[in-house]
Amino acid sequence: MGWTIGKYRIELKATVDWLSMSIDDEPFKPFAHARVLGDFPLRIGKRDAIIRRLRNLDVARSELWLDGVCVPESPDSLIQKLAPKDTLCEGVHPESFRTAAAPAKYLCPTCRKLLCAKHIAVDRVRCPACFEAAGRADALALRQLRTRGPLLGAGLGIGTALLGAALDIDKLVGIGAAATVLVLVKVTMGYFQERKEARRRDSD
Repeated sequence: MGWTIGKYRIELKATVDWLSMSIDDEPFKPFAHARVLGDFPLRIGKRDAIIRRLRNLDVARSELWLDGVCVPESPDSLIQKLAPKDTLCEGVHPESFRTAAAPAKYLCPTCRKLLCAKHIAVDRVRCPACFEAAGRADALALRQLRTRGPLLGAGLGIGTALLGAALDIDKLVGIGAAATVLVLVKVTMGYFQERKEARRRDSD
């Protein structure tokens, strides 16, 4: 997974034991144990950021936060583009500034909209609309991931139990039922632990 922040590219790679980071094609360097949750400060150029490790049911996931905003992931082909010379921002400016020139500084690489420094998203790459659309896509992918794994595990367990019943193999029925219960228990425990950790973060 990775993010483009201004002219920088940040990549994360997870192994069984460690989470490693690379900035701008530098070698990956471990910075956190894979099972440790919490906030890890990060310096991106002159900006302060946070890699936040959160529980996602029974596994961990990573987010990048800038200026209090969660930055959606982006492909490595997404790069910061500067606006052509002598172009104007296409963002909506206050009425009092409409008569004044608003030079464009950035060009959104997704929709090609010209933007000044005040109208670029927090990642300093995309326009706010494209940034928000990417955030919605990330949220949808996360919801699908959260349901796909447990449903697949429970489905396999139920299928095994039904197969055992059809073949009159009590041991197979027991294995399937136990697997289904285990999936449900792990999901339930992960959900309540996730909510507990979220409340703790909100109170800090």
